Amino acid sequence: MEETAIQALVNSLLMCSALFDGPTPNMAELKVLEYKDGEIWMQTRNWNGSLELSRIPFSGPILMNGANLQMVVDGDRIELGGHVNTKSDIGNTVQCPVAGDTNGIRMVTRPTMCDNDYFVYRIKDRLYGIGRHAYRYTFIFSLGGSVIEEKKIPIEGDDDFGVNQAKGTYVYTNDHGDCKEVTVGPLTTSWEPHSCDGEKITLVANEASGWHHVQYLQVVHNCELNPTVPRDKLKNVYVRFMHVPPKRTAARRRGLLTERGKVLVGLSAGFLGVVLIAFVGSAPFWYKWSPWGGAWRREKKPVPNTGLEKDGWSSNRDRDDDAPRDSYGNVDCNLRMRRKSIHDIPKVLDLKDSFRDEDLGLLLPQTIFGGARYRHVAALSHGRMSVVHKYRMNDEAFVAIKFMVVRDEMEMERAKQEVALLEFFGECKGSHPKDWHLAVVDDWGHYPNLFFYIMLFFERSIQDVLDDLPCSNYGQKLNVCYQMLQGILELQRLGYAHGDLKPANYMQKKLDENKLHIVGFGFVKKFGAKRPAGCGTLEYMSLPALRGQEVSMVDDMQSWFQCCVVVLTGEFAYSRPTPDETEGLVDLYLKAQTEDVPQFPSKDGEIIAKLRDLIWDKPPGNTIDMAAVSKTIDEFRVKLDFKYTDPWWNSLPTDKPSSAKSRKKSEITHKSKP
Repeated sequence: MEETAIQALVNSLLMCSALFDGPTPNMAELKVLEYKDGEIWMQTRNWNGSLELSRIPFSGPILMNGANLQMVVDGDRIELGGHVNTKSDIGNTVQCPVAGDTNGIRMVTRPTMCDNDYFVYRIKDRLYGIGRHAYRYTFIFSLGGSVIEEKKIPIEGDDDFGVNQAKGTYVYTNDHGDCKEVTVGPLTTSWEPHSCDGEKITLVANEASGWHHVQYLQVVHNCELNPTVPRDKLKNVYVRFMHVPPKRTAARRRGLLTERGKVLVGLSAGFLGVVLIAFVGSAPFWYKWSPWGGAWRREKKPVPNTGLEKDGWSSNRDRDDDAPRDSYGNVDCNLRMRRKSIHDIPKVLDLKDSFRDEDLGLLLPQTIFGGARYRHVAALSHGRMSVVHKYRMNDEAFVAIKFMVVRDEMEMERAKQEVALLEFFGECKGSHPKDWHLAVVDDWGHYPNLFFYIMLFFERSIQDVLDDLPCSNYGQKLNVCYQMLQGILELQRLGYAHGDLKPANYMQKKLDENKLHIVGFGFVKKFGAKRPAGCGTLEYMSLPALRGQEVSMVDDMQSWFQCCVVVLTGEFAYSRPTPDETEGLVDLYLKAQTEDVPQFPSKDGEIIAKLRDLIWDKPPGNTIDMAAVSKTIDEFRVKLDFKYTDPWWNSLPTDKPSSAKSRKKSEITHKSKP
């Protein structure tokens, strides 16, 4: 298996929350058994990401067309068994039972027992030759090769079973797509298949799990695998996981001060006290008149979500056990992200070469060295816990760098989750036949208190052009809605919801390009994930998100509908609560949308009414007919006589827009507290 496919498989397994009950892993070790160039090899992907390749000698006839081997781990010893393909005396390819370990395997039966009418699996300390078709002979061999039993039983074998060595079972998918599991044993007992129990892996911190057959995990749990992973190779792959909690730096005990030291400390404290009193006394004048104070005289900060704090999501992390927990969906927050060894994690080499970002209150690097050199140009936008700045790469093209504050373990997990998803989207982009509408990450890194990633620089957002859209005709506005929908369709195919769609998160790469990219993936979750109520931008939030219901396709489609109403009419479909109404703000938005949106007057051909009937007030789940939504837009496209390739603007700006408009718009954004 290629290195990129191995790394993609590791990432996919770490992200598959269906596999785990309890702590999610942040490390994995992988072993791949492969037939290549007439020999058998074991490829190991170690805990640290390095790869090792070792040959497994074979004592027997010349190998043909591969092997099917299973691993049984006994302490530090890895034993093997299964079958290899060789050529019979009459030239047919046959399966020969084999056993051994990583030092070598051998054919354990006489050549006449090699056959193409069964598939051999090692399960625990036996070799099972399962008949290719029902009522053909099934054999049980000892590891020494002697025949223990043989009998015709109504079991049909194949070469892609998943094996569970601990339970002594194998699994497969039947003709109806259902997972079936069979417990092996004496042929006199019933090998009747039963439904898979879906047992999950429970990890203990700092302890490696047992080895698991990846084919077994995939058949039972059906993880979403990266498109680059070869599905026919999973039967040759074994994996084990580990959860390593982040290290916490303990405070160091200081020695007692000497008498002279105490005097100096007392004098210093008195002097600082005088300075502090003077500063506090002059603060109102500084705030009002000083140019430096202007950085603080900005728009009001987002209103804190008091409802979430009451429900146990306060910053002290004392959670109420009955409060809904954010499951992160099928995204592992501690994912070890793909990075080729030739690229080091970007690091700030000289922290003195920095500037202070007043929105975060932290120093940011003037220059970053990583896969390239990035020099700061200007600020673009800011959120509650993140900012985006414009940098120039190698004195050539511009890029955007998003900095995220990471003050504790939870915030670090969220930052890693966002970067991991962007890397996953980038991998999916490579195999996507059409244009991609989701932003991807080019590079990433971290240093104390900050996590950052680098992506393409986008010229402007839909938020930047909202004031100009009234000058556009209705067809141009509807074209904007169509362009905003394309990225959502890609997320739906991957099984994710963005969770924070709004005009500011739709970006143009070039001013003369119709296509819109979706950015801002801090709230992305897998369909079916749990979450607390009110996480995201309340103005565009879906009803299920305001209610804290499970994540589904409904979230992004209702947010898209809200965006379309703003684009088409220039106003929201409901009366927004005032910023002063902070108590129960989530409930206020839920009430306003529930009451006002169904009554919002529809104009210009009733398109808003038709979209509202298709999208609004749907329960969570796969409850929206996307074909009907696309058909509705297309019908009005024909009626309004425009093409999706037509520009949706009347004229291009003479100066490149900044994100100033986006910054000045009052958006009430709530985030779940760690």
